[in-house]
Amino acid sequence: MSRRLSVTLPDGVVEQIEALAEGSGKRKSEVVGELLASAGVKARKEPRDIRDLRKRAAAFRARQSEEVDVVALLHEAREERDRQLDEALGDCDE
Repeated sequence: MSRRLSVTLPDGVVEQIEALAEGSGKRKSEVVGELLASAGVKARKEPRDIRDLRKRAAAFRARQSEEVDVVALLHEAREERDRQLDEALGDCDE
């Protein structure tokens, strides 16, 4: 299943995505999807940091012997995801 997502990107990034799409004969959405995949964003498989977070949270719920700051873990996972996206989009600027 696919869903539409609207995002606002800097003009330079959009121009690079358009150039990649034209040069490869792909649609812009395919190019963006490939860039996100190269950054570790998977449609069906979670990035490793999210899987680790889920395992640690499950262990916490099961045993509740390990003190875990779940909110801090969520922020950490989101920061890693954002860093990976920034890296992938940063490659477009070159």
